[in-house]
Amino acid sequence: MGTRFYRKTTDIARRRRREEIASLLLEGYEAQEIAEYSVYSIDTVKRDIKYIETHQEEFKIITAYL
Repeated sequence: MGTRFYRKTTDIARRRRREEIASLLLEGYEAQEIAEYSVYSIDTVKRDIKYIETHQEEFKIITAYL
C-alpha cells in the first residue's frame, strides 16, 4: 500500500513538472534556460521535452504552439 501511494505521488509530480516545462517552452524559453532557472537538471528538461513531443495527445493545447 505504501509503494502504490509513493508511485502515484511521483507520477503526479512528474506530470506537473512536464506541464511546467511545456508551458515555459510555449513562452519561448530554451531547454538550457529552463534548467538554469529551475530546480531541474538539463538532462531532465531534455528528457521531458522529448516526452512532450512524442506524447502530444497529452499536451494538445501546449504542443499546438511548439
